[in-house]
Amino acid sequence: MSPRRLHYEEAFRSAVEAHDFSRAEAALRDYVGWFKSESRGPEEIESAKNLVQWGIGVTSAYKVKLVEELTRLKRVFDAYQPRSHTPTWRIVG
Repeated sequence: MSPRRLHYEEAFRSAVEAHDFSRAEAALRDYVGWFKSESRGPEEIESAKNLVQWGIGVTSAYKVKLVEELTRLKRVFDAYQPRSHTPTWRIVG
């Protein structure tokens, strides 16, 4: 495995694992640029395919987790009712 390929793959993997998707997007763009810079063999093509499939799997799982958390928060906020104000004094007269 070439050092440059390893560098690009590791940059992408570490960004995805950290859920830093703007950095992951930039790393993937760099990887694709490197990949297109010359013709690639079957092993490199398979590795690229596996990398992209892995990234899709991780980000999809994270998306599901975020949706669950946001749904839970929405339920809490929807159930929240401000305390009704009961006056403790009244005007007589």
